[in-house]
Amino acid sequence: MSLDSIKVYKHNIENIKKQENRAILDKKWTELAKLRVKRADFEAKIKEIEEGNL
Repeated sequence: MSLDSIKVYKHNIENIKKQENRAILDKKWTELAKLRVKRADFEAKIKEIEEGNL
């Protein structure tokens, strides 16, 4: 189950990176900041799961 979660989180991170690029091009800095926080949260969840599996 945790491997499936990691897969979903990584997919979400990829989508967020695309949205971040769009926000940069559109100069939507507040949106960019929110997306970066969201991405950091997913990255932390992945790390948490990976550390739990060791």
